[in-house]
Amino acid sequence: MTDNYLKRFGIRHLHYMTHIDNVPSILADGILPHSVVTKKGLAHKDIADAEVQQHRNGIVPSTGKPIHEYVPLYLATQTPMQYVITHPARTRGREQIVYPEDLVFIDVDAGRILGQSGVVFCDGNAASSKTSFYNNLCDLDKLDWKTIHCPGDYKGSGGKCYDADWKRNKSSEVLVPERIASDLFSRFVVYDQDAGRDLVKKAQAKGARIQQPIVYDKTTVYEYYF
Repeated sequence: MTDNYLKRFGIRHLHYMTHIDNVPSILADGILPHSVVTKKGLAHKDIADAEVQQHRNGIVPSTGKPIHEYVPLYLATQTPMQYVITHPARTRGREQIVYPEDLVFIDVDAGRILGQSGVVFCDGNAASSKTSFYNNLCDLDKLDWKTIHCPGDYKGSGGKCYDADWKRNKSSEVLVPERIASDLFSRFVVYDQDAGRDLVKKAQAKGARIQQPIVYDKTTVYEYYF
């Protein structure tokens, strides 16, 4: 049944975006929710935009659990969040950026994730008051798939990438409770082969091993044309 929905909506992977330095601990412990990382005081290079994180203190209406108790996965790449963290904005006090060579997408098994109990998905950024949350796969048709599958750059989006509703819809999420174990990882997507070698080296230095394929895709890891 889940496979039918994946095919219908063109869902190939679900995406977790992180800094390359976090991969060794993720291989060891899985992907953990923000609240668990904070509570345990785990070493973690945070790439989140501080301004956005202030709005993620709300709860998921259908469960009553805080958003930070879920692992957030994107249905798309080239999201507004990705653009924000890879571009400085001194007017907003954000001068530090994540370089594309240091950005990693961990693609996870969409079928196994969406088939789990307790998983919630939403039709926009979970922090937005306009966003609705769902836990029944039949409600996937309520998401804006045209925007989710649309390129994130100005030309590819037909100039819509600056529109607030477009950005919210592009940021639709799947929220996974507790943890995502490494056996659910499908592949790692990095900027280029140098980034791939760096990823392997960092993992090996911590006694970890990457068993999944490493894909080199600059257009996924970095957006060129905003």
